[in-house]
Amino acid sequence: MSHDSAARLCANCGASIQSAFCAACGEKRFDHHDLSVGHFFEHAFEAFVHFDHSILRTLRALVLQPGRLTADWAAGRRKSFHPPVQLFLLMNVLYFVATALNGWNTLATNLDTHISWTGHQEIAKSMVDGQLAARGVTLKEYRPVFDAKSTIQAKSLVILMVPVFAVAVALLSLWSGRYVVEHLVFSVHVHAFILLYLSVSTSLTTVVLGALRYGGIRPTSQAIDEVVSGVWLLILSLYLAVAVRTMYRNGWLLSIAKAGLLCYAWLTMLRLYRFALFLVTFYST
Repeated sequence: MSHDSAARLCANCGASIQSAFCAACGEKRFDHHDLSVGHFFEHAFEAFVHFDHSILRTLRALVLQPGRLTADWAAGRRKSFHPPVQLFLLMNVLYFVATALNGWNTLATNLDTHISWTGHQEIAKSMVDGQLAARGVTLKEYRPVFDAKSTIQAKSLVILMVPVFAVAVALLSLWSGRYVVEHLVFSVHVHAFILLYLSVSTSLTTVVLGALRYGGIRPTSQAIDEVVSGVWLLILSLYLAVAVRTMYRNGWLLSIAKAGLLCYAWLTMLRLYRFALFLVTFYST
């Protein structure tokens, strides 16, 4: 077969190809220029620019237009934005990189927090004391091993928060006529926002606290926790109210009521997540 005749056949499915793309499978018509270094860098540059524009557009909608990404996804308008799961995974990576740098542990809860600042602290302390006695090690020796394992476990366990939260959303929208997957995607987008917010807010808080300490002001841990938690709950409540109204087309009063219940559900889920994280980490170290 001559080169000309081969060029008229799709390299992917073998169908006759009369234009730049195969009408049968969509494969681009092959040309030897595709193997050149110049073409490789042209394609790489185009992919980078497209990714950059796509992610910026997606993040803008995620932050400034709560619920829009899910509403557009449910309506079939998906090409302009990053796919939900890819967005979530990207925010997941961003969060764990940011918290590794700034030292916060909202989701990757360390051992000291488990045994001193959680609802399960008595159980955790008793189990850890037994573990230390059985192994013949000190808390100082055990702590870095546990914390390192906790960070690894948190990266996978945080994904479980998405379907659990989706159940809460679905229960509050039983008569909305929505499919289960729409509630799931709504939860994915909400958690993508949560991870992005926590990445930015913890980093900014670290900078602000550093500036305050440089100026001789040293707020207590309790004061910091109260301010950070208060701001977070306010932002999450407002975000969920707008997101619910946009996605489920509820009135403002119903949207605010649902947002309050969803905030409570998320905080309850966070407590259960931390206990589950402790147990998984404890039994895997």
